[in-house]
Amino acid sequence: MTHRSFWATIFPITACCLGQRPVQMAETLYSICLPFYLNTPAGNKSVGCRWPCEGTGTATVDSHHEECLTVSFTGYRCMKPDVKYTCKLGLCNAKKECISSNLFIDCWKLKNPSEE
Repeated sequence: MTHRSFWATIFPITACCLGQRPVQMAETLYSICLPFYLNTPAGNKSVGCRWPCEGTGTATVDSHHEECLTVSFTGYRCMKPDVKYTCKLGLCNAKKECISSNLFIDCWKLKNPSEE
């Protein structure tokens, strides 16, 4: 009887640990980071200097002094495709923050083919 209760205890603990392991490994092995850009008359501009990621970590713009738009990610997600907005232009600093230059520029979000 003790043999059966021993295995009855070990099996659920092992199954529980094995069931969680792949999820933890997936979170630590990679992050899915999508860059956010808006179109402007001067070309594509980055939304902020850091992009949120699914998983761990963040993605950042390659170098500082890169032009960026000070639009929040919530604002970006709420923008309608092909509608002109006025965005505030900025520059990414060494800390990957988009610092406003108090200049405004027309901006618009392109239609995402997956949304059609």
